[in-house]
Amino acid sequence: MLKHVTVSGAPLARGQQLGEELRDGVRDTWSFYRNVMFSSPSFDLEATGRAYLERITDFRAEYGEELRGIAEGCGLAEWELAALNARTEIMHHTIYRVGAGASGLASVGECTAAYFPESGLLGQNWDWIDTLEKLMVLVEIQREDGHRILQLTEPGILGKIGFNSAGVGVCLNILSGHASPPAVPVHILLRAVLDASSLVDAHSAIKDAGFGTCSHLLIADDRGESLSLELYADESVQVDHAKHLPRHTNHYIGVPRDQRGDPLLPNSKIRLARADELLANPAEQTQDRMKTILLDQQDGSNAICAGWKDLGPLRLGTLCSIVMDLREREMHITSGHPASHAFDRVSLSPSA
Repeated sequence: MLKHVTVSGAPLARGQQLGEELRDGVRDTWSFYRNVMFSSPSFDLEATGRAYLERITDFRAEYGEELRGIAEGCGLAEWELAALNARTEIMHHTIYRVGAGASGLASVGECTAAYFPESGLLGQNWDWIDTLEKLMVLVEIQREDGHRILQLTEPGILGKIGFNSAGVGVCLNILSGHASPPAVPVHILLRAVLDASSLVDAHSAIKDAGFGTCSHLLIADDRGESLSLELYADESVQVDHAKHLPRHTNHYIGVPRDQRGDPLLPNSKIRLARADELLANPAEQTQDRMKTILLDQQDGSNAICAGWKDLGPLRLGTLCSIVMDLREREMHITSGHPASHAFDRVSLSPSA
């Protein structure tokens, strides 16, 4: 069972609780990204972190307060927490940028996400580096106004994959491209979605943010509605899934883009085609069906459920599978690679 931490109160207090409760995890996560993933000499990491901190705080002051609380609780600097929350955008400089392929990481598949509108089920695999398998954590947030969030995240990162008490959930797919200069990071956008009370509010929050990232957000609710947004630097495209159940992998399908040389593309296209094959019967929108799709290992090295692949000192694969029942306010999640970990059920706590 994954570590499950619940925090409540004002933003600063919630951050302090997180920093204290997850002190070692936050510091280990920051150390991993700083020493292994943020190795490019082309930018000043502290200056970059401070720029992101300013942008995050300008977007929503309470997020700056929460980062300050985490920093106080775990003993890191605020700019370090901001850089950690901008880890995707910083890595775009060296890993996801088309043609870069730093350390071969970009050639390895990423996440697959899907939504069943008839049953309100939202699911995805989180594919990443095995170092994070022992660090990932479930964080439950109880705001003072009664709004509650349950999310899988990396210690110290404010937003990731999850849902809230309003029945709104979100999944993430990283896309290749050039991130804009310090803007609102995608993990902060994910948190803004989870803080929203409806799809309309979530979409408004993203538009208000002035995003500068390259990612896809699959946002859905318990009423069968969804929003599939591809973000490309300062552009946003809503994907039309009229011919398919909502699903996405790691390439642009909303509008044509020049993805020649994109190391994510071949693997992503194979997974999307396999997902479409498995989603061909729209009548099967059950939890077991979602799990079958996420655990599919056909296509070998291009499987939806990715086996471990060695890249030097790093191993990449599916860290966990997540199925969110937005109507029941439940998350079914594996505490590690699905091949060796069963699904555990975690319910969002009732309002205090």
